Amino acid sequence: MKKFSFRQVHKFGGSSIHNIQSYKRVANIIKEYSQIDDFIVLSASGNTTNYLINWFKAIKNNSVFANTMQEKIFFYQKELIYGLLSNKSANILLLKLTTDLKYLNKLLISKKFNHDIYNEVVGYGEIWSAILMSYFLKELNIPSYYLDSRLFLCADNKDGIYPTINFDLSKKLLNKIIKNVSNKILIVSGFIARNNQGKTILLGRNGSDYSATQIASLVKNVSRVTIWSDINGIYSADPFLVKNALLWRNLNLFKAQELARLSHNILHPRCLEPIFLSNYFNLYIRCSLNPKKDYTKINRVMNQDDQAKIIVNNNYVSLIEIFIEKNNNLYKLNKKILILLKSKKFNPLAAYIHKKRKIIQLCYSTESLFIVSSFLRKKLFFHGKIFFKKKISLIALIGKDKKSRYFFYKILKNKPVEFICEKFISLIAILNTNRTIKIVSELHKNIF
Repeated sequence: MKKFSFRQVHKFGGSSIHNIQSYKRVANIIKEYSQIDDFIVLSASGNTTNYLINWFKAIKNNSVFANTMQEKIFFYQKELIYGLLSNKSANILLLKLTTDLKYLNKLLISKKFNHDIYNEVVGYGEIWSAILMSYFLKELNIPSYYLDSRLFLCADNKDGIYPTINFDLSKKLLNKIIKNVSNKILIVSGFIARNNQGKTILLGRNGSDYSATQIASLVKNVSRVTIWSDINGIYSADPFLVKNALLWRNLNLFKAQELARLSHNILHPRCLEPIFLSNYFNLYIRCSLNPKKDYTKINRVMNQDDQAKIIVNNNYVSLIEIFIEKNNNLYKLNKKILILLKSKKFNPLAAYIHKKRKIIQLCYSTESLFIVSSFLRKKLFFHGKIFFKKKISLIALIGKDKKSRYFFYKILKNKPVEFICEKFISLIAILNTNRTIKIVSELHKNIF
């Protein structure tokens, strides 16, 4: 393989390495599109993370289901190992897998069930996929080196929904490592980092995206980051829901950032932050199933001719409703609450005040609901009650203009809407339903 003066970071999601054939496909992409000294960041294979989460949850009160999940993990990983490697290498990895599962089982049967154990258990999927890919590439005569991201990626989660990377320390540690590892492709576990106590912490949904862009910001000579997924790039709507969705070949950074903030499964909410802080690399979204097809490039500058609009559909959101007593000033309290939330980086996806009902509504991803609501219960400085609404969905239009704004309000007028708000470059509607496919299709048909 060739070696250039610049590096690249390639990230592959779990859907790109879900079976033996897809591992081989990704290995071919690495061989064709990467070079010596590049970084390859991997998510957990297929449903491994979900299996690990279910194992953790089941161990509390359902030992039969817990054993079933452990067996699923073992046989799924074993099938990948023996389907890709020679017997000698496969036996080595199977022994490691067995040792890891014994270690995790010991943690789980201790029944401490704290957040540290949860992070340790759930983060193992990325470790297994990265080690397996490293072994597989070596058997294809592609020099590789497995790198546990916890050896250099340091973070804390004192503030905010997602951990904050300690940039200076992480940079120092990573550059020390790569000085001693040369002429190899570095295969890195995504999604996981370590805190000041050396314990595993998770970077949140699509956390491997965040790992990839953070790595790029830590190393000076990285020229591009490519996120490989099961779709070609960023579309005008979810192409699995809207058949005639348009692929945007170019998208400005501000729209991409808003997409990451509002969407559930396209980009990590914070994965674009390192691009804002760096002048070195560009970001590309490509499809691992069709690597030669068109893709999306995220542009740093706001193009004058950028007419891209994106309809976002997110069914993984919930509402926090704060009922305010009559003797309190609703607007003043709302302002104080938002300032308080911002100080902890708990900014809502959308917010609204119902004057008549004396309610403040805050929309968050369902995964962050517990941490935010717990914070509010401790910090509320007024007499009010907090309630939750689940089975909620978010539909947003990024890149609004006069025409699209008209259709957005017209189509949603007779839908079960909780509220509509406008923020920056977006229109955001919160709905009392998860059945949104027809609404998204209708919006797309009219706007495009």
